[in-house]
Amino acid sequence: MPSILETCQGRLPERTFGAGEVFIAEGTRAGMLFVLAEGTVEVVKGDYVINTFSDPGAVFGEISVLLDTVHSATVRTTAPSRFFLVGDPLEFMRSTPDVALGVARLLAKRLHAMTTYLVDLKPRRSPRHGGRGAGRAQPLAARRSRPRVGSRSRPQSILTRRAPHAERAAELIASILRAQRDRAQASRG
Repeated sequence: MPSILETCQGRLPERTFGAGEVFIAEGTRAGMLFVLAEGTVEVVKGDYVINTFSDPGAVFGEISVLLDTVHSATVRTTAPSRFFLVGDPLEFMRSTPDVALGVARLLAKRLHAMTTYLVDLKPRRSPRHGGRGAGRAQPLAARRSRPRVGSRSRPQSILTRRAPHAERAAELIASILRAQRDRAQASRG
């Protein structure tokens, strides 16, 4: 399976940004994906640096594209950086299963890191650790909401409730992967 970078090489336009340049602004819509070829970038939410990335193949703008919403954070370079630009991201992911799978894996890694971080924070709030409230040290995923009366929806974890578009993104990725599988099967048979 080719990497995201191998798939982008020679197929997509490139753009270079100098150090300190913002290429995704929080609250805007770029309508494209940025695939890091080389360089270093940081993701900023408000005044806080959330994370720094320098791994070639890292993708930015995927949440906005998949959820059809504005960007939830600002992304800027911290060193001169080169990117592949994906102008029609949904079609590109539909036509390149390796990229869709790569984006799905990237999102899964980021979700896992955030979930682990949040779960690690919760015990610090328990009375044993100087925080308030008994029983608050349980993992977030173990806490469930009650379904609304008359609602057909199943109970959701606190993470899903706080990210209502997460289910839509997961469904979109699953449909892209199903369509790619069906096309591959049709071409073989």
